[in-house]
Amino acid sequence: MLAVVHSAPWMTALLQIFFTVAYVVLAPFVGAFADAQQKRHVMFVSNALKAAGCAIMIAGVHPMIAYGVVGLGAAGYSPAKYGILTELLPPQKLIAANAWLESATVGSTIIGTVIGSALVSQVVAGCSRRTCRS
Repeated sequence: MLAVVHSAPWMTALLQIFFTVAYVVLAPFVGAFADAQQKRHVMFVSNALKAAGCAIMIAGVHPMIAYGVVGLGAAGYSPAKYGILTELLPPQKLIAANAWLESATVGSTIIGTVIGSALVSQVVAGCSRRTCRS
């Protein structure tokens, strides 16, 4: 999206900072929010914020603002993701559940990276060296 709006190259790094700042600055507050609410409610609100960030980017809002909204949602989701285990499971199953959660998170990150890369590659797009620009 930054390329579409013809932004300066340094804005890519700033985009990551917007996400990270929202995530780090809000961490103490969203932790308290997550502790005070049912985790499923917090996860719903957090995912709604992330979806709203994606929707406003699709609607044409500047990527910095959209990524900041996604960062807000991500900040809220993290404490709830781990906290929900204590609401759903007895204490003797928490270590195994946390291990599965971590494994699923790492696995989905790797699989998502591979699938995302495949989707944007020129091979998947049906381009050949003669018909596509590098």
